[in-house]
Amino acid sequence: MPNSIQAIYILIVLLPGFFVVALVELLTGTRENVPLRLIVRALALSFGVYVIYSYFVDSGFLPGLQVTLKPVTSDEQQLMFLSVDWEGILALSGISLFVSILLSLAINKDWMRIPRKLGLTRQSHDARPWDGAFRLSNRWVVIKLGSGEKLVGWPKRMSSRDTDHSLSLQDAHWIREDGTTSKIGADEFLITGDIEWVQLHNKK
Repeated sequence: MPNSIQAIYILIVLLPGFFVVALVELLTGTRENVPLRLIVRALALSFGVYVIYSYFVDSGFLPGLQVTLKPVTSDEQQLMFLSVDWEGILALSGISLFVSILLSLAINKDWMRIPRKLGLTRQSHDARPWDGAFRLSNRWVVIKLGSGEKLVGWPKRMSSRDTDHSLSLQDAHWIREDGTTSKIGADEFLITGDIEWVQLHNKK
């Protein structure tokens, strides 16, 4: 049974990091495809969560986390009941949620632009230029499909997985060869698959 308690403690230590990773992926659309890097990131985030948690516990603002065994007698048999301090679990979950929201804001709002301006890095949170272009820009887009057809519209939603991109447009119009446009009779026009290029414009 002591080994069970140790396993519970290890699980509790690891869970905050995996919770943060899962929630950040949900809020930002980023995905970690390398298992080892996922585990390392989860461990690093768990460490950060527990540093914050330990500070507030030592300051007396949050309850400590305890996992204990309590004996329970049933049908003349003595059993061991696992008791978990749920107030500590809830406090730890709250800190994990706060860290998840903070990291999601940092990615979605591109807080990396601050160290870029300071010359500390040239990196961004975006895995692909596609992500940053649509996240930071509210512009009309002109799209050329693999078939050679072109259309213009206002981007409403976008997503990308590896080399597959999809985009939905409002107020979408086909662009004819002579430069004139014809409105597409749909409230929202979804484009998936073969997109050759995308141009962003301030005006339609």
